[in-house]
Amino acid sequence: MKTRRPKGYFQNWDNLENELKRVIDKLGHFPSGDELIKLKKSSLAYAINKYHGGFHTVREKRGYEESIKQMGYWEDWKNVKRELKIVIEEVGYFPISKELRKLKKSSLASAIISHGGFPAVRKRMGHELKRIPNGYLRDWNNFEKEMNKVIKGNGGNFPTDGELRRLRKSGLNTAINFYGGVNFIRK
Repeated sequence: MKTRRPKGYFQNWDNLENELKRVIDKLGHFPSGDELIKLKKSSLAYAINKYHGGFHTVREKRGYEESIKQMGYWEDWKNVKRELKIVIEEVGYFPISKELRKLKKSSLASAIISHGGFPAVRKRMGHELKRIPNGYLRDWNNFEKEMNKVIKGNGGNFPTDGELRRLRKSGLNTAINFYGGVNFIRK
């Protein structure tokens, strides 16, 4: 039979921390309130909330990242920017929504959308736009600038249809047709 702890036992931080460490070692992560209850550790959950500032405070004090962000966390641009910088450092580039979901960062993807969308956030953080905005190449100056970049990168040669596709610049193919075809553009 298990002995009962004295009343107020978990009011003492060291006692709470020791018991919490055993639970963390068993689970492999910082527990939620529901997990503590399932493990018959409801007195621990109660003490965390009543005497030690709640799960967020205790998790932070123990050096664990919060798995679920507090209400309003993603509304603050600084939080979105900080979390996104961490991901960019991790993967080496500005990720797309699908990649964030694979990294279990779907809430970050949603936050990006609520802060104006991926192109706006990418631009706000100083990263090049991955995709050219709709209608961009219908402006001759934009088309000429983009085409000259490709020609320069292609050793000064006008790229073929296949080369543009391989470079993932098929929008330029569409623009070439819009402006009258290859023969007209080469002039």
